[in-house]
Amino acid sequence: METADRHGLLTSAKRLYLDAFVAAKSEDERVRIDATFAGALPGTFEEVGAILAGHLKDDAPRTLEEHRLFRDEFEQGLLAYWSEALDALYAVYIVAVEMGGEFNQEHRAEALEEQDFVFDALIGLHARACVAMSEIHALLRACRVHELNMASLFQAEQFFG
Repeated sequence: METADRHGLLTSAKRLYLDAFVAAKSEDERVRIDATFAGALPGTFEEVGAILAGHLKDDAPRTLEEHRLFRDEFEQGLLAYWSEALDALYAVYIVAVEMGGEFNQEHRAEALEEQDFVFDALIGLHARACVAMSEIHALLRACRVHELNMASLFQAEQFFG
């Protein structure tokens, strides 16, 4: 069977499997569906996987270079668009950390002496807020990676069906 025919067969089998799996009403039914599909196409997945792996290996240098260029252009665009806002957010974070640290140093001894539990609670909340702000900043920067992954998944779906 030709590779294109196998690809069409696997695409149809994948859709049938997913439809059946989603429609299954119990775990037992899902197990039966898994067993049926695994037995219906013995060796096919391994064979097609080996063919795809060969193509990917052969095309890897060109594909990686194309994706590097795409990623670099995309990240530069995001950086140009968001860098000022992200830098401002990070500047606020730095000020908050430094001011909180100075306030803690200035008033910690007195709070300990007076057993001021409200002081401890507020310092703890401030520290957690600073950690959260740092995480938000990191997540905003990481969004570009997520967007790249989504673009890659879309391209893979277009290629593999």
